[in-house]
Amino acid sequence: MKQLAGLSALALIIAASSGCGWIWGDNGYFRDRGSDYLTARETAPMQLPPDVQARRLEPLLPVPAAVSASTAEGKFEVPRPQALNAAALRGDDAAQGGSVSLLADRSYDAPDRVSLTTDGSGNPLLSLASDFDRAWSAVGRALQDGDVRVDDMNRSLGIYYINLAEGAEKPDEEPGFFARLLGDDDAAEDEASGERYQVRLTTVGDSVQVSVEKSLESVAPSDVARRVLELIQEHLG
Repeated sequence: MKQLAGLSALALIIAASSGCGWIWGDNGYFRDRGSDYLTARETAPMQLPPDVQARRLEPLLPVPAAVSASTAEGKFEVPRPQALNAAALRGDDAAQGGSVSLLADRSYDAPDRVSLTTDGSGNPLLSLASDFDRAWSAVGRALQDGDVRVDDMNRSLGIYYINLAEGAEKPDEEPGFFARLLGDDDAAEDEASGERYQVRLTTVGDSVQVSVEKSLESVAPSDVARRVLELIQEHLG
């Protein structure tokens, strides 16, 4: 019985090894097609009727430009792909960049129109034909260009806290020799605090009004406010 089972298994193995050519062989249904491109031939492009408007058809499996022949000598080198043209990624309407940056020409945040006026109480006002974001940036730049010390700022409130004290030291600077020698820090602090003001930006319709205040409850003297606003106007170009 065991001999019969062994002979049956052997016969099955022989039949499987010799009879599977129609499945896995060169002419089988599941044959290896990885090298078919070596013998492929390019055919004529598909022709469409004259009255049909369609995108140009491209070959689904184009024949490679260089194919290693069996008679070729040496090692076959895979051809390098064509370099990508950077200009091809640009749209037809792409703008050409200028040679001067927006930061360099200083016009990126300049308001369309600037006028120095007064409010109903006679307090000086600077009216900027601009949105708040551009006006905030332009006023901050004008204060910096005008060499005005900005101690702090609060963008949500639209306020620059400035110090007009002559010779006011910046926070990162150490006191001078005579200040340390005389020990007059308190007097200098009192003098500096007397020249602290607030430059406030307020959106009114399509424009932004700039005013100068001494504090939240009081406006700055008219001559001081006008001097600060004229300085800002001068550097808003």
